[in-house]
Amino acid sequence: MNVQPTIKPSPQYSEVTKVTTGAFGVHDTLRNGQGHALSHADNAHPVELMQKQTKVSQKQLRLQMLRDVQGLHAPMRLTTERALISKPLHHMPCITTSNIALETFDNTDEFIDYTDYLNDPRDAPEMGDPHIMMEYKLKM
Repeated sequence: MNVQPTIKPSPQYSEVTKVTTGAFGVHDTLRNGQGHALSHADNAHPVELMQKQTKVSQKQLRLQMLRDVQGLHAPMRLTTERALISKPLHHMPCITTSNIALETFDNTDEFIDYTDYLNDPRDAPEMGDPHIMMEYKLKM
């Protein structure tokens, strides 16, 4: 069941990004990567806001329908499972991970969109010694 988005979306602004600075008060590009131009944008396009609101309202509608049909336990169980699956795994910084369990749970593993081939973390240049990267992560 699809939920139609509102005609005029409420304005939302992008999240404030955390500026990472090195020892000299400057962004550490080698360890933290280059800054993204989109992360500093103030306003998003109205269509993007409508898409985000539609996804959220569809999830809420599905959970409400599940609650009406199966009872209160079903949406609570699904919400708990999703929260457990979506927790980030703490690996070494030089090892990339994919959250295939969350994709399977959300049923997005069967669809190909731009996030599957653009900005893949496995394609990012990971330079450096794993020992140095681990020491930096653990602040040793």
